[in-house]
Amino acid sequence: MAAVLQAVAAQVAERYGGAPGAITIAHPANWGQYKIELLRQAAQLAGLGRARFLTEPEASAIHYAAGERVQAGDVVAVYDLGGGTFDAAVLRRRADGFEILGEPQGIERLGGIDFDEAVFSHVRATVSESLAGLDHSDPTVRAAVTHLRGECVSAKESLSDDSETSIPVMLPGLQTQVRLTRTELEDAIRPALRETVDSLRRAVESAGLAPADLVAVVLAGGSSRIPLVNELVGELGRSSLAMPTPSTPSRSAPPTSLRPSPPMRPRRPPFVVATRGRRHRRPARDVARRRVRLRSPARRRERRRWRRRKRRG
Repeated sequence: MAAVLQAVAAQVAERYGGAPGAITIAHPANWGQYKIELLRQAAQLAGLGRARFLTEPEASAIHYAAGERVQAGDVVAVYDLGGGTFDAAVLRRRADGFEILGEPQGIERLGGIDFDEAVFSHVRATVSESLAGLDHSDPTVRAAVTHLRGECVSAKESLSDDSETSIPVMLPGLQTQVRLTRTELEDAIRPALRETVDSLRRAVESAGLAPADLVAVVLAGGSSRIPLVNELVGELGRSSLAMPTPSTPSRSAPPTSLRPSPPMRPRRPPFVVATRGRRHRRPARDVARRRVRLRSPARRRERRRWRRRKRRG
């Protein structure tokens, strides 16, 4: 853990040209003092002894408040479904930050990894006879299965936008595709997601509140972008906002959810093109159009005829 923290700090320093002035490390809300102390020791070994420690729901609420107006006294719930854990907590805005109300709830072994396995199980059930005949001690077979698992992850992510997808299966002696619909995936993961919503409901009840007392439910973590999550959380009767992450673009969602405006797309820099010994700046779109014209069959034939006439003349 110390090596991971040290590597992250080094990447931040390299990206921004210097060591950060302050470091905050987030951890699951249901961690006890023992695990938090181990994390503190790892931070000290990594040279981050002055780091501030926050629960992941607190960090999500602070990030939410940076983009949305949250008044002092407002209460938000955080639904944090990541790659391997789930956290739910209720927080009230104070003048200097957020405070956790009630008892945070969590499920340690539930997240995106389980949903990836659900997709892989669907593929395995479809091509079970071919998989059963493979020698899993063969390095080629292991590499093919690893690649197949990666395709399952991509399929799961694509179903956040599309209603169905196809998973390419490239195994020794078998090349095919397995069709998977969003409905099939939702049926497989619905029981697990029901558990997360029940945990969120318990967190609200432990704070002595009702869902109507919440300003919003903040959806955090990459797996919270699954459309079924928005649907089930919406049963609480409160609007939900999915927070964008640096590594995952915002997915489309039902109209009832609140979404931050997408960032403006940066303008492409112009190309520098040399023409008759002079250098001038030509916009990238003009160069792209010129390349398209040169790629057309008629334009290529015209250029070949021009070259032949030039060589003869």
